[in-house]
Amino acid sequence: MLTSSDQIRNLVARYVRNVDLRDHQAQIALFSTDAAIRMLSSSNGEEELRYGPLIGGAAFADASAALRQAMPANRVDRHCTTDHLISIEGDIATLDAQFLVVRTEALDTGGCSTDIVETGHYRWAFRRDAHGWLACTLDIVLDSPVGQSASKPKVSTDVQHGSGSLA
Repeated sequence: MLTSSDQIRNLVARYVRNVDLRDHQAQIALFSTDAAIRMLSSSNGEEELRYGPLIGGAAFADASAALRQAMPANRVDRHCTTDHLISIEGDIATLDAQFLVVRTEALDTGGCSTDIVETGHYRWAFRRDAHGWLACTLDIVLDSPVGQSASKPKVSTDVQHGSGSLA
C-alpha cells in the first residue's frame, strides 16, 4: 500500500506524463473542480504573474491543449521533476518540486538535438477526499519568463491550501 507521500508523488508524475503525452482528459482527473492554476515567472526572487488563475482542471487542460497543439510533430518534450518537498497535515498536503523540460527535436540532417528548454519549480496544494488526493492549487514558476516581457502585478505566494483559492 502506498503512503500518502507516495500517492502525491505519483499524482505529480501522472501530471507531467499527461502533459508530455498531450493527454488533456487525463490531466483533468488530477485536479479538483475548483482548482486554481497560475503560471508565473521568477527573476532574482521576484515573481510576476504571466497567466491565470485558471479555475478547474478542465480550463487548465484546454489552455494546455491550445499551447501544445502548436508544437511540431518532430519535437518531443519531457518534463522531469526532482527534489520533492512534501508536507502533509491530515487531508491537506503541499509539494514543492523543481522541474526541467528536456526537448528532443528531429533535424533535417537526419539526427536530433536535445536541449533543456525550461526550468522552474511547481508549488502544489492537494486535498484528500473519499476518492483520494486531488490537486487544488498549482503554481508553475518558470525561472525564465514566458512570452513578451510586460509590466505585471507582483503576486503573493501565499496559498490557502485546501480551498482552491490563491491569495
